[in-house]
Amino acid sequence: MRWEGISEFVYVAEYESFTRGAKELGISTAQVSRQISALEKRLNIKLLYRTTRKVSLTEEGRVFYQHCAVCSMAWMRLSKP
Repeated sequence: MRWEGISEFVYVAEYESFTRGAKELGISTAQVSRQISALEKRLNIKLLYRTTRKVSLTEEGRVFYQHCAVCSMAWMRLSKP
């Protein structure tokens, strides 16, 4: 399993913004967009609806986000000393 794009997707989904997600991750908006596009291509599903003013989750994106959130919380618990 390749993890590229998952963190970017989670941040964009949480903030409903590529700009804010990129800022939180400390990377460019273009890089976030490329990573999520590559993730969608690997999964062969559309995760986000994109307009010039708004980002929202597709139904598939909502389900995927829920799974990612569970994994992310588990990872944080395991990473704590």
